[in-house]
Amino acid sequence: MNKLLILLLLFSFNAASCELTEEYKNMRAYVQEEMNKSYKGCIKATRAYFYYKDVAECTKHGEGEGIGGGCAHVSGYRVVVEESELGHCKILKPTVEDMSSELQRLVISKGIEQCAG
Repeated sequence: MNKLLILLLLFSFNAASCELTEEYKNMRAYVQEEMNKSYKGCIKATRAYFYYKDVAECTKHGEGEGIGGGCAHVSGYRVVVEESELGHCKILKPTVEDMSSELQRLVISKGIEQCAG
């Protein structure tokens, strides 16, 4: 009896929620991808900077000679980008509120239904 009561209670909360439409889910994914593009690009560029800087230093000092993959291989293992070196990218990271408001703006402007049925 207790198990039945728990199941009924769980399903009653689900009745108030809605099933999102595919169009809404696609728009949500699009907004998230577009708004994070600059931030992710900054992170990628910063990591690449430190990697290629190390490859150049390795090549200059001849450290990659006799190693399969050369300096690219050596640098791939020894370059670790610290979190503090990525701090300047944080200004580009969108907040959840920014993404939510942009999603709502696009949903309204395009007339997209959020819930199916």
